[in-house]
Amino acid sequence: MCMARFLVLLRAVNVGGKNRVPMAELRAAASQLGYRKIDTYLQSGNLVLSSDTDRSSIQTNIKRCVTERFRVDVTVIVRSADEIMTVVTDFPYQESAPNSSGVVFLDREIELVDSTRRFLPDRFTSAGSNLYVDCPTGFGQTKLSVSWIERTANCRGTRRNWKTVMKLHELLQQI
Repeated sequence: MCMARFLVLLRAVNVGGKNRVPMAELRAAASQLGYRKIDTYLQSGNLVLSSDTDRSSIQTNIKRCVTERFRVDVTVIVRSADEIMTVVTDFPYQESAPNSSGVVFLDREIELVDSTRRFLPDRFTSAGSNLYVDCPTGFGQTKLSVSWIERTANCRGTRRNWKTVMKLHELLQQI
């Protein structure tokens, strides 16, 4: 199997002093696991790496590493570079502010519909294991929270704003 690029997202790390995972230490740990061309972005659990293994192995290895090394039990979600390219291409809210729109990356495929339009002006579009969101009220104010999504769809997820998604996409393109 040849080396491929992957995005690894850790849910709710380094938020309010909880679930501390220093990114430099995470990069070092990923290197010890045999991953290559490792980079992180911000302090919020965004890891880009190259691997000749599959997504499931990466998820299992990173989760085990974070649990054992940092004593933090978090959800780990992995996407390939091709999957992130599809996210970038298909994103329905290109005209929206990049800090208040983005993607909730989910641990499984769902189909979620807001037939009541109860979140307006905030809105979302379900796309398999991704939920595209546009929250002009701001992520801190919206009722369209990751917690609501997780409860409603019975899944786990982590949100990244569009500015971050685009930066991660850029990092994934670096060979």
